[in-house]
Amino acid sequence: MAKRKKKRSNRKAAANRWKVMAAAFFLLVFLVGTLGLLSWLRDQARPPKVDSPVKLPVARSLPTEDVRVELESLFLRTGVSLDRLTTQRKGGVRTYNVEGVFPESALIEIFSRRLERLDTTFEVSSVPSAKRLLIRWDGSTRYRIDFVPPVLDQPDRGPRVAIIMDDIGHSMHPVRQVIALNLQITGAILPDRTYAKKAAQMLHRNNREVLIHIPMQPKQYPEINPGAHALLVGQNQEEIQKRLKMILDQVPHAVGGNNHMGSRLTEDRRSMALVMKALQKRGLFFIDSMTSARSVGLAEARRAGVPTIGRDIFLDNNQNVTAIRKQLRKLIRLARERGQAVGICHPYPETLEALRLEVDAFRQMGVEVVPVSELLS
Repeated sequence: MAKRKKKRSNRKAAANRWKVMAAAFFLLVFLVGTLGLLSWLRDQARPPKVDSPVKLPVARSLPTEDVRVELESLFLRTGVSLDRLTTQRKGGVRTYNVEGVFPESALIEIFSRRLERLDTTFEVSSVPSAKRLLIRWDGSTRYRIDFVPPVLDQPDRGPRVAIIMDDIGHSMHPVRQVIALNLQITGAILPDRTYAKKAAQMLHRNNREVLIHIPMQPKQYPEINPGAHALLVGQNQEEIQKRLKMILDQVPHAVGGNNHMGSRLTEDRRSMALVMKALQKRGLFFIDSMTSARSVGLAEARRAGVPTIGRDIFLDNNQNVTAIRKQLRKLIRLARERGQAVGICHPYPETLEALRLEVDAFRQMGVEVVPVSELLS
């Protein structure tokens, strides 16, 4: 009897355990299902995901009308009548020919600041000796303003010479000596030199014309290397423009260029045509140093409409003071015979000494030393 009761009690306990386990299982299933439902409802309530908009580059355009207004304001402040100017557009450069007095430096500075308010990439270069303003925008020359004095009956000017000093930029000492000479020597500055920018700024502040001494491939390349960013035969237009921009950015106030070395490249018609196209676009002139008798630089410059002239005499191939003084006298005689002449020299101590000794000779022989831009055709 007792055994029977015990068996019934055990069966009842087992049944109760199964009931508890079943209840727990159904409760677990209910909780998991409820959590899944809540998660699904939350996802449905979320706003759809929207991709971030792609930011497209904003196209920049030259503020032509604003520049015109600022130019006319400059002309009026200078006393120029707006009916005494002409304008034309060629190769992306708009040229103004203005009959009037070249603006004072204070007015040019105000004009430059007003343009910079329009766009920070504007840069104004002043060339007082040539009575010219150049306006660059986004790295390229876009405007050239030439001031022409009213035509007056004046006697013809006497013979003139231009003296270009190449290879400036290694040191500031020869720059200070050039300025102290009180001669209108034109400085041709090599890019990638330690003092290239500082030398250009000092020459410009002292009213000396600045050229970029453009490194070009010589016949002895690569044994003789003209520089890291030199122009080489075979480069395409894009590469030449890229390299010219690179070197011009290192030489502020440059109004033209002449070749550094280049006996090979200046003989190559295709390469020089590309160089002239780039210079014409920037409103720069070209001086052919004539490192090769077969140079096509002058011909290609004229074909592209780039003002140009060639070197007549190298003054210091022989680095001897007496020899350089003889070359300077030869330059003077040539100018007296032809009306003008161009000499090229370098910042050697002997050259600077010879120039110092011959300063009075130019005046005594009635020959004026002028910036090279005044001799351009």
